[in-house]
Order: sequence, then structure tokens, then C-alpha cells
Amino acid sequence: ADEAIASGLTTLLGGGTGPATGTCATTCTPSPNHIRMMMQSTDGMPLNFGFTGKGNASQPAGLLDQIKAGVCGLKLHEDWGTTPSTIDACLTVAEDHDIQVNIHTDTLNESAMCEGSIAAFKGRTIHTYHSEGAG
Repeated sequence: ADEAIASGLTTLLGGGTGPATGTCATTCTPSPNHIRMMMQSTDGMPLNFGFTGKGNASQPAGLLDQIKAGVCGLKLHEDWGTTPSTIDACLTVAEDHDIQVNIHTDTLNESAMCEGSIAAFKGRTIHTYHSEGAG
């Protein structure tokens, strides 16, 4: 927090579940319980925090649980299967609830080539967090 304030930052975005490899790799917070704990862990810091939830779900229920828990956005990550159906489900829920979506595309093209990912966007706004490879 001190470094952020000293450099003029007032708001930090991201997520995780604490000091873990998965946190460094995916930068999002899965599940309402983890979201609550992340919010509690930052209560004493004089900064604004926005947490992203795990966006990889082909059905809306789990995504909605995270939105109700307070996330400001959802993150799709290739490690959890960023398939065309998860992209569509995440963007649909995000559009309905006016939150952002970040994506780390399918680098190895296991579920979609670049064109398939773009087709799943269906003209909706998305931030490509990582776009290396062909995904």
C-alpha cells in the first residue's frame, strides 16, 4: 500500500487468494468466500480496491454468486478452459450486470483459434489481458 500511495496510485485492480502461485498466474479471486476474505484483508489500507472474480463458467450461477459478493469484473483464463461457451457466458452475465471482463486467451488453441475467440465476443467489449500465441 505504501508503494502505491507514494507513486500516486489510489486504486488497485486484480485479485487472488493470497501469496500463491495461482494468484500470480491468474490474478482473480474465485468464490464468494475468497472474495469476502480478500475484501477483509484490504480494509485497513487507505486505497480503493477492485477485485476480479473467476470468469470461467459455462453457466451463469457461479458468476452471479461472485458478482453478488462484490467483484468489479470477471477474468477468463486459459488455465481453466477459455472456451467459446465460457467466453459467451461470462460476457452475457457481465453485460447484464455492467461489469468488465478480462481475458487471457487460449494460447495453445486447445478450444478455439483466434477467430473462434473473437466470434464468441459477438461484438461485446472485452479487455485482452494476454493475447500471446494464436488464441
